[in-house]
Amino acid sequence: MICPLTIVSGGQTGADRAALDLAIAHGIEHEGWCPVERRAEDGPLDAKYHLTEIEREGYQARIVRNVRDSDATLILNLGELEGAAWKRCESPSGGASRFVWCSLMCRRRHWTLTHYANGCGSTP
Repeated sequence: MICPLTIVSGGQTGADRAALDLAIAHGIEHEGWCPVERRAEDGPLDAKYHLTEIEREGYQARIVRNVRDSDATLILNLGELEGAAWKRCESPSGGASRFVWCSLMCRRRHWTLTHYANGCGSTP
């Protein structure tokens, strides 16, 4: 049985946008919440991204809603996990029921997985 897949993303630059572009290129459903006026770090988000604007709320609200509306969350980062991503992990009511955290490091032009956690605080 093939399970339906929907990519949920806020559309910011980097991995968020790459996930949406991959979904569009491969015909995968996508959705998510974005700031009012489709604000992003590099200018307004293109209408090709099926995102819903959050009125009168900031970037943090977008993250909370996207995590809430997901079955699982993939967190990719460099170095220590902190800020909004970490708050989603440490708050039992603030995050998805499942998440995967991958911390990466670049060594000699190759990316290396330096830490992997599945769920809050557990490392397989």
